[in-house]
Order: sequence, then structure tokens, then C-alpha cells
Amino acid sequence: MAGNSLCVACAQLPKKDRSLAVKTVRCPECQGEFGVTSYGSAFRFLPAKRRLLLSPGFITGGVIGAALFSFVLVMTALGLWSHDQIVRKDRAAEPAPGNELARVKEVAVDKPFPSDINPRVAKREISNFITRIRQDNARDPKARDAFLLARMSERPELRGLPFVMGDACRINVTQAQSFQGSVQAVRDGLESDMRSQAPSAHNEHTPFWNTYFTSTGNQGTDSQAGIAALSQILGPERQSMRASLVQQLARAKRTEATRVLARSAVFDASGDVRLAAMKALKERNGNQDLAVTNEVLMHGLRYPLAVVSKRAANAIIYLDRKDLLPQVADFLSAPAPGDPEQAKIDNRSECVVREVVRINHHRNCLLCHPPSQTGQTQEVPGVIPIPGTPFPTSPREAYGQAQSSGEPMVRADTTYLRQDFSVMMPVENAAPWPDMQRFDFLVRTRTVEGKELAALQERIQQRPAGFLSENHKAALYVLRELTGRDAAPNAAAWHQVLAAAKANE
Repeated sequence: MAGNSLCVACAQLPKKDRSLAVKTVRCPECQGEFGVTSYGSAFRFLPAKRRLLLSPGFITGGVIGAALFSFVLVMTALGLWSHDQIVRKDRAAEPAPGNELARVKEVAVDKPFPSDINPRVAKREISNFITRIRQDNARDPKARDAFLLARMSERPELRGLPFVMGDACRINVTQAQSFQGSVQAVRDGLESDMRSQAPSAHNEHTPFWNTYFTSTGNQGTDSQAGIAALSQILGPERQSMRASLVQQLARAKRTEATRVLARSAVFDASGDVRLAAMKALKERNGNQDLAVTNEVLMHGLRYPLAVVSKRAANAIIYLDRKDLLPQVADFLSAPAPGDPEQAKIDNRSECVVREVVRINHHRNCLLCHPPSQTGQTQEVPGVIPIPGTPFPTSPREAYGQAQSSGEPMVRADTTYLRQDFSVMMPVENAAPWPDMQRFDFLVRTRTVEGKELAALQERIQQRPAGFLSENHKAALYVLRELTGRDAAPNAAAWHQVLAAAKANE
């Protein structure tokens, strides 16, 4: 703290470990320093523990630290020398380069609001937008999701997103009530975690899990609704929380838990979390578990983001999934991600490209969910954040509250889009919203034609002989590692290798 005397407001703030702060702020009245969480909640810092600088423990630690530093230098040099782009199966991969995600194109349900917009104007614009949605859907009662079709017509950037419509995007009342209860349990758990003053609790997140399991009758990881709520809300949380989620789901028996673990093994930004997820997957050998894992691993290998493809390759190798080798070999004959390929759209043959896009989670509620009709709990309602208005300070409010009078809301019992992964990313001129905001990533399959198609085809023709995309290199690495053999980098050659290996079994 800058001074010994705190103002009344600062004195009432809870104390927490400094590591929870995404930024630090000084009070303009008392000049006291306090932290702000990713939810916008303010807290005072716990005092740092004091220790003697020249204690025997410090001297011993210094000697050990020097030795470790030398070891790290040697290992780093070896790593740089080897140029190994894909991590061996006995260690975790490095986190994704932040700039690779920052280069991903952002799409939105509507044009963005100015950063200095008046909150009342923003709220009115959102309310008018909701009115348009209801009018579009009312024109044809049988087409419950007509608004999405209208938006795709008006905003080309939305075309090709993997929208789910009709009954497939909706859950029934019983499922919705169960999901609402699970969502509330996660909110309550986050609130308990945020209010806890024990620094050790923020690594294992004991307050969160105690509250969550109590709220769900110890069934929170043994129900479809519970696993869905956990994975959706905790996906962009800090590493320690995601690691604790993997630890809890490793004990769960449901196939939904297997899917979340597989996605963590492929998409999580932390090598430690991915490794923990892979270890958990090694223990899940049921037919349904294997089928779900296969689906996620191959989706990751084909993913139009090189770092994800490499992670999927690491996971396939770590899990020793030789049963996937025929599919991996087939992938060598597929177009490189971002290259045009033929696809059937509305019974017509079109050229399309698969590309990753990102969506600001807080600004696009109405892209993924329709407006709430009643605000009652069976709709799993969530309040739409209003630009120009500070984020709520409580996790309970951050994910929406039922029956919020007069506030624009969406209903999460209907979900049009399901992201592959979510991360917190910096946003410029974010105030009064947090500097770090949630972005959801998914694959768009977009039609290309005319000059754009010609330019893509010319780029392909200019490639050197033997060109391989990063995804195809990852696939080739899997084939070599799991067979111990080598062949030409094409599907036919590798199918011959696999057939010969099977004949010799």
C-alpha cells in the first residue's frame, strides 16, 4: 500500500493473493494499491511473507538454482539446435504463440459499437436489435431461426459458420432446468473461490470444488449438464483452474467427460494441462471413449491452425493410437488448410476454404443464443453486457442472472454455435470493460470464387515441389513415430507401409 490509512471503500475490500490480479490500480482517494480480477472484482493484496536473505535455506536454494540455471541453458541450446517442431510424447508441448491467435480473423453478429458509446445508447441499440430478431423469426413460425439466415445474407463474414438450428440446438425443459442448476453451482463455486483468502486454495481451487459439489449433491461431474456447465464456463479460466477441471473429470465415467479431456489434450494453451489430460485419456479404453477421442484427435490434426495440429499429433503419439494411422495416412491426400476444396452446398458443387475465426464472447451473445422471452430459469437466461457499463464484480452476475428486470437477455437453452476452445485475449480501449476478454475460436467453411479463388489457385501453383503444409508435416510425424518406418509423403505410399506392417503381424 502507498500509505497507512485506507479510505472506507478500500478498507472493506477482501484480501487475496497478488497472483489473482490481471491488473493493479491505485485508489484516487487514499492512493492504496489494489488488484482487479478478470471479472472486474477489486481486492487488497495479502502481505508478502518475509524471509532472511542470507538464511541457510536461501544459500542452499541459490546453489541449486545456479545448477538448474546451467542445466536449463544446456537443454535450451540443445533444443534450439535440434529444431524439433513437434514435442516428443514423454513431455508436454509449449503454449501456443499468442500472436498466432491474434492473427485469427474476428467476426461479429453486427458492426461494433464505438469505444466511447454512451451506455444508454448501447442498451437502446441492443434492444432494437432484439426487436429485429423477433420480427425476423415471427415472419415464419415454422422457421424458428430465420434471424440467422437473414444475418448471413446481410453479413457475409457469418456465412459458413457451423450454426446448429432447429431441434438440434435446443434442450428440453427438464434438461434446461438441470443445466441452469449446474450453471448456478459453477457461479457459486467461482464466487467462493474469489472470496477465499487462503493463497494455497487458488492452486487447487478447493473452495470452488467444495461449493460446486455441495450444490450439485456430489453429482457435478457425473451428469451431462454438470460437465457442460463446467467446460463452457471454466474453459477460458486461468491454468490452475483448468488443471483442476482435468483432475476432476479424470475421475468421471461419462463419455462427455472423455470429450472434454480430449479437447483439453488438443486445444488447451498449457502444456501441463494437455499432458494431464492425455494421462487421463490413457486410462479410458471403452469403445465409446475411444470413438469420442478419435473424433477430437482427427479434428485437431486437420485444424486450420498449425499449433493445434501439432498438439493433436503429440496426443496421438502419446496415446499410441495406431488404430488412427489409416485416417492419418488418408489426410496426406487432403488439401492443406486454407486451400480451396470441393464441397456440396445446397446441392451445388462449390469451392470452399476452411479457416479459423474468433468471436468476442461478451459482444456476441445474440450470435450464439436467441433473446430470452421470459427471463425465467427454464430458459437458462443470461444478461447481455452493455458497452460503456463496467463488468459485474461477482461471477454470479458475470454469467447472467435470472429475471433481471429491464435488462436485455439471451437464453442458453438454445445454442447456435459451439466453440472449439476459448481464451482470454487483450482488447485495446476496453475500459470500462476488462483489458482481457474472452474469445471463442471455431472453424468456418467459406465459399470462395472469382478473383479470390484465382489468387488461391495461383498461390498453390507457385509452391515448390514437395511442399507440405504444417498439418501434413504433423501427420507425417505421427506416421513415422508410430510405425518406426518412412515412406514418400503421400497417402498411397503410407497405405502400402501400413498394409505390409499388418501382413507381418
